[in-house]
Amino acid sequence: MKYLTATLWPSHNVGVTTYCLAAAGGGSLTRGALDKGNLNPSDFIFSCKQKEVIVREPGSIGGQQFIVEECSECEVYLLDHTAALTIDLCTDCRIIAGPCESSVFIRDCKDCTVVVACQQFRARDCTDCTFFLFSATQPVIESSVGLRFGCYTLDYFSLAGQFAAAKLSVWNNRWSQIHNFTGGGDGDWSCLPEGSHHRDFTTRSLPEASRQRVGYTENTHGAVVPITAGMRGFTEAEETCFIVVMPGHIDAVLGKLLAVGGGGDSPISATTSRLLRTKLFRPQMAQSKTFFSGAPSSMAELASSFPVLGMQWAGPGSAEAAVSLLAAAGVSVPPSPATPTPPPPNESSATKGKKSKEKANNSADIGAGNGTSEYYMVAGRGDGGGNDDGRSGSESSAAKARVFFEQWDEDKGTPLGS
Repeated sequence: MKYLTATLWPSHNVGVTTYCLAAAGGGSLTRGALDKGNLNPSDFIFSCKQKEVIVREPGSIGGQQFIVEECSECEVYLLDHTAALTIDLCTDCRIIAGPCESSVFIRDCKDCTVVVACQQFRARDCTDCTFFLFSATQPVIESSVGLRFGCYTLDYFSLAGQFAAAKLSVWNNRWSQIHNFTGGGDGDWSCLPEGSHHRDFTTRSLPEASRQRVGYTENTHGAVVPITAGMRGFTEAEETCFIVVMPGHIDAVLGKLLAVGGGGDSPISATTSRLLRTKLFRPQMAQSKTFFSGAPSSMAELASSFPVLGMQWAGPGSAEAAVSLLAAAGVSVPPSPATPTPPPPNESSATKGKKSKEKANNSADIGAGNGTSEYYMVAGRGDGGGNDDGRSGSESSAAKARVFFEQWDEDKGTPLGS
């Protein structure tokens, strides 16, 4: 077994940073080297390696294109962001990669495990491969069999900054929404069991020296990307909850949500509910007005001015768990929103009718707290049965979620940053 720490440009003096590959005598990529075009294409290719552990630490790729080809029984760690990543003709390899700004192409690979985050994912002519995936768009497979998919679980010090450099939002992960271009049978792909982690599929770990330098960890779940269950197994007869969080609390919600997998003090770490999917999005004003119809006008205006966060939960107690998460993140929530208060025994029918009318008038104002609208929630059974929070109107939580996650994706809305 041979350990190899790859060094960038050994013939060029490109400087040494905190993440320099000191053990190999190399340096990390600097902006000056990029600006001057001092790039050797061979430094961005791993080709025909066998039984090696190959490491590129943060700063050693610097947003360039990278190729891994014709490798076997290797552990490849690309702990930096890339412009594009191509993996061809590899067998029995474990390839762990940081964020990719554009496309990841995986072709003619067999018995490999790949951990990757990208804008677009495509796999063709692959057999018996496992992917722990972040994909901002719908992943595509073609002419492949025995593929298994799970949520991205990578974690190291500079990963969050690399996501930003690759222009990827950690909230927008469509890892489970696989499109099989060849339209094959059920054996072409499947989702891994919930709780799966890439560490269970690697045979040789990252060398300790690199692990210490980059802060590489193998916690139960990642500390950067929220772990989502995907839509596997979800039925619209199941208890579900859909929430839109307004700007101002999204970062705090992320911190509390990530504590779930890390065994922290999250209020929902002990519940049986599961987070199906998340999305950060800024809809157009016309979309907002229709979607938040009946809610305070400020909600539609805010949602069309700044990105809002959508989350869909499922399972017993999903509404209570979601509200607890919001409260822990500092969102103003009304007390026990999902539990209707029974009327007094001697209450007159006229009084009951008046309260019922008031309740209907307030049906969409389910995120108001302290005079501001900080979140919007629809809870109940996904098919519209059950209580649906008693204030969400007739549209089911699953229907609302479909508009936010699927229809709005097709309509494009307003791109983030525009």
